[in-house]
Amino acid sequence: MNTIAAAAFTMAALHAHAVSTDWGGHDAVELGDDKVARGSFEDTYRFSLDDGATLSATALSNNRGRGFRISDGLVSLYQVSLGSDVLVDSFGFDGSTGDSPFTFSSLLAGDYFYEVSGEATGRAGGWYSLASTPVSAVRRHRVAGRGLRRAGAGVAPAQPARGALMPTKGSRSGPFACTASRRCDTHVSCPDREHRDDDSRLFDL
Repeated sequence: MNTIAAAAFTMAALHAHAVSTDWGGHDAVELGDDKVARGSFEDTYRFSLDDGATLSATALSNNRGRGFRISDGLVSLYQVSLGSDVLVDSFGFDGSTGDSPFTFSSLLAGDYFYEVSGEATGRAGGWYSLASTPVSAVRRHRVAGRGLRRAGAGVAPAQPARGALMPTKGSRSGPFACTASRRCDTHVSCPDREHRDDDSRLFDL
């Protein structure tokens, strides 16, 4: 009985879907996706980091009705090491996790790989997408986006505040006029109190 079970396990492992992709040096954005046949799958995406980095990764099961569907989706990051590879961390994914990045912090320079695994349960199998980006690149894109939005919006011209001064040249009490229809910047000390009262009624709306 144990021999039969072991043989069945071996056959299942041989028929599991597996694809290996080499990204080389990790760029500002790395993308991967695969349409897998029904059953278990285990794909790998290899890359290297020349310097220490923090990576932000996102995975999504592209569910399409009953055609494509994945259950128990899992992304695991391993660091390649002599002997056995070292698991850094992992996160699950499904059809709703496209906007839920996972952060792998303080990675050292070296060789790594993502392992994407799960069970394809759709009639046509499963379909997933994977994205990986250094956090510093994410910040640069966001800052650039804010800069573009500001440049597009422009700078609005300054508007006078409520009750603002509206001076004209030639005043008895200062460098600007103090008339019944305009206020000068020295209206507080203007000797003509009646002017100040009239001005207040005109501009303090």
